[in-house]
Amino acid sequence: MRLLSSILVLAVLAVTFAAPPPTANLLVQKHVSAEPFVYFGEGRNFTTHVTVHNVGEGVAYDVVLSDPWPAKLFLVLEGKTSAKFDEIPAGGKVELNTTLSPNFNGEFASFPAVVHYQPTETPTVQVGYSNVLRNMTVKSTEVFDKLTAKHYREWATFTGLSLLTILLPLFIWTKVQVDYPNGVPAKKRN
Repeated sequence: MRLLSSILVLAVLAVTFAAPPPTANLLVQKHVSAEPFVYFGEGRNFTTHVTVHNVGEGVAYDVVLSDPWPAKLFLVLEGKTSAKFDEIPAGGKVELNTTLSPNFNGEFASFPAVVHYQPTETPTVQVGYSNVLRNMTVKSTEVFDKLTAKHYREWATFTGLSLLTILLPLFIWTKVQVDYPNGVPAKKRN
């Protein structure tokens, strides 16, 4: 009887303190690199970076990452908008980089990237979403060029006129100092 109760207690403790199998937990981060980031220009390239980090203790299986940009509005120049990974180990990360070019001007509402994965070897699928970027303002080529131009001619004109307002009074003051030393008119030499 005593042996049976000891086995029963050990079985209860084993079930109570048995660790669940390690599971994967994916975090998805999306960002855009473009110069300047304030405006996007029609026909000007920018790159999206989607990074998936496995912060769980287990391996993520059958990972499908998707960042679909509308083909009518954006031309994919380099990379893909979706990728499939057999597994992502615990502590691992994968990236999806896509270079795009907008072929319109106006506002575009951003959207998250989506990841589907199995957190364990069992066939349960989990879905995760990335952060949402701010809305994009795509400017026409002419407006984008004006907004991002260096304006060298304007800066040169501004600098020249600013120096004129400093140098002209300095020249007059120097001339007065030479012609009137100590406030008295200088004697003219014969």
